[in-house]
Amino acid sequence: MVLPVMNFEEMPAVKTFTLHHASTATATTVPSATHTPQPPEAVVPSMTWQEVGPGGMRALWTVTILMGIASLVFYLLTSKITVQKRLPILLVSLISTTSFFAYYAMATGDGVGYSLRQIHHTHDHRPDTYEGIYRAIYWPRWVNWTITSNISLFLLTLISGLNGAGLLVLLAANTFMYIAAGAGAMGSHHEYKWGWYIIALFSYLMMVYQCLIKGRNAALVKDAKSRRFFMVVSGFYFLTVLAYPIVFGLGSYAHRISVNAEVITFAVLDVLSQGLFCFLVLTGQDVIPAISEDVGGFWSYGTNNQGAIHIDNEDDEDGYDDEGRHW
Repeated sequence: MVLPVMNFEEMPAVKTFTLHHASTATATTVPSATHTPQPPEAVVPSMTWQEVGPGGMRALWTVTILMGIASLVFYLLTSKITVQKRLPILLVSLISTTSFFAYYAMATGDGVGYSLRQIHHTHDHRPDTYEGIYRAIYWPRWVNWTITSNISLFLLTLISGLNGAGLLVLLAANTFMYIAAGAGAMGSHHEYKWGWYIIALFSYLMMVYQCLIKGRNAALVKDAKSRRFFMVVSGFYFLTVLAYPIVFGLGSYAHRISVNAEVITFAVLDVLSQGLFCFLVLTGQDVIPAISEDVGGFWSYGTNNQGAIHIDNEDDEDGYDDEGRHW
């Protein structure tokens, strides 16, 4: 038997592998204590609402009823007085009626707005915070004061006999006072409020000078009863009005008193400076000639020459008088 002869040179080469022993030791990682940063604390601004309470609402409704009753009484008295003597009582009727409308708007909640005051609070270990204070502001009272106070000052000039130039300055200063005080009360920039407050105080001093000093000088030429009546009525009025800037500063400006206390205080002052003042003026209507004399001209007869009598003559048949002027 013949065995085949194998040629080893033609056999494929056998691949050899070298085994390398890797180290079986593994590194163990031990967690270390680390600080994980937390998100910053959310800063939510706080809001505070300062509004009128039950006591203030009762005060608003009380003054509304009082001014409504006073207006009806004044209008009934007007119908019993001749047109020539109606001017003073018509003026006081306008004061009570305007006050009635203003207080009705405030009592029903239709005349309220809000002024915003932001307070910045700083902190050492957390973000700063902001506090917003929304305070109720009754804007009809500013309209009421502007209208009624001008009428009251006009009545005082009738009693004192102040001239027209002094009356114009007096009314302008009064209007500026309430506009400035109202702008400061409604403004949201607290640092600028006191500028308006200073303007209001300056206007008040101008009113005092025009009415109490110049008005008193004008009243000196009148009889003793008229002078005494003017000093009583004007002194009462300006002492009452002096309390208004004080309440402005403590209430809407400095926020030292609550809205409830502010509303009640202003209600009392309005009853004094508007309601009681009107009754004081009417008490002197029958005894003070300055406010009881007849007012003729346009006030009584208008511009249509009602009540005038024209007598024709033969020389004026052509419509011209003796001097050639057309009548």
